[in-house]
Amino acid sequence: MMRKTVRFIWAGLGGLACVIATAWAAGALYFDLPIAWLRSPLALVYGLAMLGRAVFGQRSLARDGRGRCLCPAAPHRLRNG
Repeated sequence: MMRKTVRFIWAGLGGLACVIATAWAAGALYFDLPIAWLRSPLALVYGLAMLGRAVFGQRSLARDGRGRCLCPAAPHRLRNG
């Protein structure tokens, strides 16, 4: 029981780190891109691509047996369930 709780906490922290990193990257595209007219479209496309990956990519990862966590920085134990 304790092992599942710890795994759940680590997976939650890893997911939170991925969400923060994605928001940071989209913000960086929006504020720091040198070509002004591309800022909003690229930030939006990036955000939607990451959201689509999180929503639709989860099933294929679990089906292929490659793990459940989308964040590549998560420890191997969490990625393999």
